[in-house]
Amino acid sequence: MFELNINGKVYVRLTRSGMNTYRKHFEQLRAGANRPKKDTEGWCEFSLQELMDIFGTQCYAGAPSQFIGGIVRVKPSSCPTEQL
Repeated sequence: MFELNINGKVYVRLTRSGMNTYRKHFEQLRAGANRPKKDTEGWCEFSLQELMDIFGTQCYAGAPSQFIGGIVRVKPSSCPTEQL
């Protein structure tokens, strides 16, 4: 096991449904939604708190997948070096 601070960085690749959720989230806040920052492989960076805030209501059994392959990456540098 490892620990991850809620402010730690995580990375996902968004599906079309995920992009729609992202846009709707910012529309509800009445804030302009910029496209999420992506690296060359299409991975978007979020803090864990931000990811949960934006996509949490859409992550349940039977919901359209928000992330390609359902994968959330965590860089080892976002975690303590000591394993639990």
